[in-house]
Amino acid sequence: EKGMVWATNHFVDPVMTPYVAPLDPKASTLSRFARLKELLDPATGTKYGKLDLPMAASVLRDGHNPLTGEDIPAEQFDNGGTLANNGCIYSMVFAPRLRTVWLATGALPIPQNPYVGFSLYELAGMDGAKAPNPASVP
Repeated sequence: EKGMVWATNHFVDPVMTPYVAPLDPKASTLSRFARLKELLDPATGTKYGKLDLPMAASVLRDGHNPLTGEDIPAEQFDNGGTLANNGCIYSMVFAPRLRTVWLATGALPIPQNPYVGFSLYELAGMDGAKAPNPASVP
């Protein structure tokens, strides 16, 4: 409805409680979800309504832990429960309507690397597929 989906690694909706193991209140999935809510939720989000591709990449590079109030350097191992967690093996922005994904890979920390665009039409080998615009996000 709001045109956006965000997720971390665990179910947080109370309806799912019977199906998941209890989480440590300090689990990074909770701090990362809380930070996404701070940044993207229509009621509270500081970036809601302003989100474009470079801003989406900046969200994934965010180094703030809202549960501790700390700003964690990108180079710190495990990144203290931030979105820009160097434990991730890929980081991506997906634009479903454009059928395009921008993917960051490579050396740690992954989210600090360029996000390179891939057209799903191009990947599927469809005739006339257009290259992503922009080709990458530095």
